[in-house]
Amino acid sequence: MLGVFLAGLTKLGPDTIAFSNGKHFTDELKKEIAMKSIPMSGKEGDSVSVSIQDFQAVSRLLLVPAFESGYDQRDSFVAFGVLISQETNPTAYNSMLKTIASVCSKYGCLDVPSLKELVPKLHKLPPNKILEIKPGVDVDISIDTTPTSGDRLRNALKSL
Repeated sequence: MLGVFLAGLTKLGPDTIAFSNGKHFTDELKKEIAMKSIPMSGKEGDSVSVSIQDFQAVSRLLLVPAFESGYDQRDSFVAFGVLISQETNPTAYNSMLKTIASVCSKYGCLDVPSLKELVPKLHKLPPNKILEIKPGVDVDISIDTTPTSGDRLRNALKSL
């Protein structure tokens, strides 16, 4: 896995909110990831897989509470995803992202602060653990965001 990202619709348009990777990606490339990961015709729960240079971005579109201050406090779309090589089949990654979104939603912590903290934690998992994220398998990712959502998310991910 080349990286993990969280992209969202900000006041300036699609932008990368959090990014964790093993190699250097330019700001221009991160912007392209954000632009292509949140399609204009996308809806909540969509899985998106797009080619960007020599890799593919596999993400899940999520509807989260407003995460920027200002007059517009409507829910907003974010894309939570991973970067993998072009040759890798994205199906297992789509399933993993769906499971993470489902667990976060179930425990009331499908929000930007929780997802931002998940980005580097997910990237640090050993490759053999990444695709084990599915119901019935214990994958330990401890998360601390706010006292309420962080505790709920930590407990939720331990119960996967």
